[in-house]
Amino acid sequence: MELFSWILSAIGIISYYILGRKNRWGWIINASYQLVWIIYALLTHQYGFIIVCVFFFVVAMKNFFHWNKA
Repeated sequence: MELFSWILSAIGIISYYILGRKNRWGWIINASYQLVWIIYALLTHQYGFIIVCVFFFVVAMKNFFHWNKA
């Protein structure tokens, strides 16, 4: 499981790098990896972690659609 969390962390860093390059697809990567974090939280019985993942998923999707309007 520890390797799984390292891989997810790397994906998160990559998504923010893409966002820093002003590419809106970084939000989709970010939202997708939040869903995988939820699976991780369920497998490791860290249910409180799901709340923050859902919040970040909603923010990522909101920002993706906001950036699409620009």
